[in-house]
Amino acid sequence: MNQAETARPNVIVITTDQQRRDSLSCYGSRFTNTPHIDGLASEGVVCDRAYTPNPVCTPARASLFSGQYMSRHGAWNVGMNVPESTTMLSHRLGQLGYRTHYIGKKHFQAYMGKAPSSNPSPADSASSSIESRQGDWEKRFAEWHGPYYGFDRVELCLGHTTGGLGGHYGLWVKEKAGGSSELEGLGNATPISESSRFGGRALDWDLPVAWHNSTWTAERSIDFLEKSDPSNPFFLAIGFQDPHHPHALPTCPCHGSSMVSSTTNHHTSALPIAAKSSRRNFVATIR
Repeated sequence: MNQAETARPNVIVITTDQQRRDSLSCYGSRFTNTPHIDGLASEGVVCDRAYTPNPVCTPARASLFSGQYMSRHGAWNVGMNVPESTTMLSHRLGQLGYRTHYIGKKHFQAYMGKAPSSNPSPADSASSSIESRQGDWEKRFAEWHGPYYGFDRVELCLGHTTGGLGGHYGLWVKEKAGGSSELEGLGNATPISESSRFGGRALDWDLPVAWHNSTWTAERSIDFLEKSDPSNPFFLAIGFQDPHHPHALPTCPCHGSSMVSSTTNHHTSALPIAAKSSRRNFVATIR
C-alpha cells in the first residue's frame, strides 16, 4: 500500500435497523448467535456507552451521516424529509475525490410521503419524497439512481419485509417473481404468533430467502466491492432493513434449489434448511 492509498482509505458504514443491544452475542445475548458481527467486534472497537441522538429512524440516520442534532438538521421524526441542503459525510468525502455509493435502506425522506411530480415547484420538491412508494414508483426507480444527499449512486429498498417490496430492491424482486401482480402477492403473510406489544407479532412469509432484502443488500454490496477500482477510494454505506418489524419469516428452499445463488451460499454460512424458517433460524440468516 503506497502513501496515497494510506492517506485515503476506503470507508464502509454498515447499519442494521431497530436492532437492540441484547440481540447481539458480542454484547452477551443468549438467544441469538451473531458470529460475523462478533468477528467485527473482536477485531475492532466495541462501545459500551454509545447513545443514539434519537430512537427512531430518520432523525437517527440524519444525525449519523451529518454529525448534527435534530435541532440543526430539522428532521426530528419519521414522516419528515431531511433537508437536501444538509451537508453529509458523503458530500465531504465526495469533495475529496471519493466514489460515494449507498445500498439498502436510507429513509432520508418519508416512505409514505407524496410522490414527486414530473415538473415540481420548489414547494412540491420540499414536501414530496423520492423514497415514496406512492405513484408510479416502478417507473421512478427504474430511471433514477441518484445523486442523492451526496451519494453519486444509490440502490434503495423501502419500508420493511412485507411492506418493503419497493424501490430498486422491489424491481429486482418483481423480475424474480415474474411481474407486478406477483410482486404484490408477495406482500401477504400469515400470522404465526400474536403479541400485545408493538411490533411483537411474527408472520410466516412465502418469500424465498434468496429473494429477501437482506440477501439483495448483501449481494449488491459484494458486487460493488468486487468491481471497485483500487486506484479510486470509495465510501460505501450499507443499510440493512432487518431486524425491524414486521417480523415476517421467509421460506427457505430445500437442498440443491437453484433459487439460492452461489454468491449467497458463499457469504452466508448457515442458511436454514427447513422448508419454513423458525424465528431463531431466520436471525441466523441475517447475522
